[in-house]
Amino acid sequence: MSVAAHLLLVLARHIAPAHRSDWIAAMQAELQYAPNRDRLIFAAGCLFSALYERTLHMFRSGIGAAKLICLSACALLAALGFGNAARFNDQDPMLVILFCLSAVIWSAALVAIALKRWRSLGHIAIGGLMLSAVQGLSILLAMPAVQQNAALIWALFQEGLVLFGALFGAAQVFNHKQDEAIS
Repeated sequence: MSVAAHLLLVLARHIAPAHRSDWIAAMQAELQYAPNRDRLIFAAGCLFSALYERTLHMFRSGIGAAKLICLSACALLAALGFGNAARFNDQDPMLVILFCLSAVIWSAALVAIALKRWRSLGHIAIGGLMLSAVQGLSILLAMPAVQQNAALIWALFQEGLVLFGALFGAAQVFNHKQDEAIS
């Protein structure tokens, strides 16, 4: 559990605004004094606080509601992906892989949005579109591993095209606005 807690604090350090770096360093030092059974909860609380601070910072720096909506949507879609992977764990390993890959991509998008890495967000969206394309091709090529749940995978393909396409478009808009602000 200590490794997971440490990883959560590393993620919190990357998400937190720069003016909170001293606080994150203090929390990392404090983690070693927390009882083993409480370390994961302590680190999750630090991550939540870092996300909260990042959200406040986004609004104070004029990032706006559109990016908060994207942030919330990515968090929801990542949670749904991991939840569906757990739900289908006993039924179909192919679905578990597809849901986990999708959830990892949405999690990466969440981090890119939180860190305002718009070019990276565009690359992540292209990765999601490629995952969707692989899903669609697996149906079209009648791969035996996906035929059992062909309708669900086809729906995931269509959903992925729409959602990752929208994410790519949002990344382009945010990147353009950032470039305008710099020049």
